[in-house]
Amino acid sequence: LKEALSKVPLRDILVKDYEALEPEMRFNEFIKKYSGSDEEVFLVKNKKFSGIMDLRALGKIDKKMQKNLKVKQLSVPLSEVKSIDINENAYTAFRQFAEQKIDLLPVVEKKKFAGFVSKKKVTNVLVWSLKYGFDDDENGKMKKAGKKNKAMKKNSNKNKSNKNKLDKKIPNKNVPNKNLQNKNMSNKDMQQ
Repeated sequence: LKEALSKVPLRDILVKDYEALEPEMRFNEFIKKYSGSDEEVFLVKNKKFSGIMDLRALGKIDKKMQKNLKVKQLSVPLSEVKSIDINENAYTAFRQFAEQKIDLLPVVEKKKFAGFVSKKKVTNVLVWSLKYGFDDDENGKMKKAGKKNKAMKKNSNKNKSNKNKLDKKIPNKNVPNKNLQNKNMSNKDMQQ
């Protein structure tokens, strides 16, 4: 765990563009707007207030209270959350998540707010590292893979050309490929 996460600089997993909730938003309005969201932790911020609202930390709130409560009232002010320096690594962030029992940490650079790092992102990096490893340079540090979007676009183009090759190998798209481990998966399923 320590070995894998210590190689990942916070700079590489920093989230700079994080949607912020208006602190004066009523909780029932928040529910209407974000009920389909996968997120459980939200930044609550304007010029006067900055905080973190963690839905898992909230108890059940009855409908009448939802209309009266503002998200600011359900948030932990950032002044009460220990920030982490941008020059730290993902392992340091992982430890702080556990110590503070929070899933979103403010990241500072030269004492100024630089963005956030989420427990979800750190956990994802850990899983990828343990399952597939990272390419290390000669100093044992994680190599930057460059812009993720460039790699994804490059892979997308490869997949398009491989799709044509695959179509030639499997003449009937509705017949499963016998070489696949999941014999119920069709060529159409593989393209998705």
